[in-house]
Amino acid sequence: MWRWMVGVVAGVLLMSGVAAALPMDQAKPGEAAAAAPASPSVDPHAGLTDQPAVTPPGGAIPLTRAVNPADRIKFEKALDLDVFRRLAVQHLDQVKILDSWARQNLSKIRHHSTIEGKDPLVAALNLLFLRDEYLDKNLIYVQSVPIRQGLTNYAADAAEKQRMMQEGTVSYDFLKRADVSQWLEQESSMSKSTKGVGELMDGAETFSRLAETLDICPPDAAHRDAAWVHPVALWANFPEGVKARQASGQSDAPVPGYSADQARRIWLAVTQMRDGWATADASLANAGIHTLDTLLPTIDPEGYPTATKRNIELWYNRSFAGTILDVFVYFIAMTLFLMVAVGVNQKLEKPALITLFLAVGIHIAATAVRWWLAGRIPIKNEFESVLGAALLGCIVGTALECWKRNGIFGMAFSFVGFLAMTACFTFPFVIGKDIGQSIGKVAGILDDYWLYIHVNIVIASYALIAATFVIGSLYLLMKQWFWINPIEPGFDGSDAEIGSGSRGGSGGGSGGGGTAVLALPAAARDMQLRRTRKLEVLDAANIVILQMAFWFLGIGIICGAVWADHSWGRPWGWDPKETFALVTWIVYLIIVHLRLVTKSKADWTAWLSIIGFGIMMFNWIGVNFWLVGLHSYA
Repeated sequence: MWRWMVGVVAGVLLMSGVAAALPMDQAKPGEAAAAAPASPSVDPHAGLTDQPAVTPPGGAIPLTRAVNPADRIKFEKALDLDVFRRLAVQHLDQVKILDSWARQNLSKIRHHSTIEGKDPLVAALNLLFLRDEYLDKNLIYVQSVPIRQGLTNYAADAAEKQRMMQEGTVSYDFLKRADVSQWLEQESSMSKSTKGVGELMDGAETFSRLAETLDICPPDAAHRDAAWVHPVALWANFPEGVKARQASGQSDAPVPGYSADQARRIWLAVTQMRDGWATADASLANAGIHTLDTLLPTIDPEGYPTATKRNIELWYNRSFAGTILDVFVYFIAMTLFLMVAVGVNQKLEKPALITLFLAVGIHIAATAVRWWLAGRIPIKNEFESVLGAALLGCIVGTALECWKRNGIFGMAFSFVGFLAMTACFTFPFVIGKDIGQSIGKVAGILDDYWLYIHVNIVIASYALIAATFVIGSLYLLMKQWFWINPIEPGFDGSDAEIGSGSRGGSGGGSGGGGTAVLALPAAARDMQLRRTRKLEVLDAANIVILQMAFWFLGIGIICGAVWADHSWGRPWGWDPKETFALVTWIVYLIIVHLRLVTKSKADWTAWLSIIGFGIMMFNWIGVNFWLVGLHSYA
């Protein structure tokens, strides 16, 4: 049974990715260009007599055949990219499919995984094969607003200044101007601008060196641990390539495992794609694509990523890392549990719990897929920590809900899951910043078992803190609703909904016991007691989760100090995130002890839960955006 359930969850996740991706994969109008990188003296296509001699990889060699925008659109629609996007490439020390390569590079350049609304792979290959046409286009995103403001001083006119501030993009040629380069170099020496300038120059460097990252040629079985190579490296494996390299004064050792015929055919396929792109000849480009699809996986069939893994990675990309479907499932669960928690319909508790199980199952499946693709526990950046926190919290919340069956825990943690999935799905589009959705390697200093312990405990506490915010908010809202809608003295019990009645009369909100309650009819007294009991249950649920958050965060901070001492030689450095984590813990320390000395325990707990959540969110998100520290990656 469990295998069947996992299969259903995985199938729904993957199919949702396909459905979500269909509109995105349609090519839209874009401007054409006539440029291409270098090739050896091998004629890949009859009729093209202007083959260049030898230039560095990524150099743009204009061809004589002009292409109009209409032909470019037809060309992009006729490309067989479903084959090419599934081929593997080694990028940033990690083997991934070309679809991921395209999305990650575009995200680095543009902070979005597309340009002009095009398919990410089409957009990336346009930058690669038609590079000269994009040198003066405003593609490179400037994340830092102060850096953006400084760059407007070099704009041509007032209209361009306004555009730069609104869109936040500049061209590669603009950044390479002597006056702009000099200003950026000066800004980079200032600590407050170092991060902003670094992000900008990373994007420019990614654009400039995109062609050099196309390491699609895997090592053979005897050298499986060796790095993958660029097709230009295969020139040393066949005679025509060797002569071309020697003519340019370059000499390379042959790549092991590639015969002269294999090397020649692979390079020929790349030049077919290049020339097909430059001349909008889809048949020529597709011929090169299919040759690469046939040859590359055969170099080391056992070492090359399996078709299953490549297909799952593609579906994972298209489903926005599994977030888009779970947004709706968590929202449905949250809505059902909310109706149960406030007493609208207790019969919805079972459907709500089933929906929460489905949401958590999809969440686990998405996390497991990411773990499998990344080859590590996915908790190493902002995106992964948000999803990991929500998953740990929702598992705890599901267990508590199964235990108490009151709708409160399910409602709170369904909200946590919904909020996390929505944030991860929408953040790049709303804020224009990549928070780590693309799968990549991490710095060696982060590959430590103490980090896994520290991060998992801390992000679990963050999920618990978010749940206390939800329960505290619901407590205050319900108490306010009871005050606005008190129970009338003439209440006869005909309306059993919470909050029935109108403003005025006796018997206010929670805790209005004593003489006022005793003076009410029996039905009214029962309703008043139910109201009071509902608020008491909310407060009890809040304090249970709050105490768990207090201990989890405290233990997480201690484990973080152990890891810091192990990695950096000191347990505490007053890093911004360390400091605000301590502040958050102190807030919850106050809550725990304030209940011992105050009469309005529930009210204080609810308000401080909201305040503590705000501090935690600033520590988790705000510090990464506005402050520079050792924890900015997460």
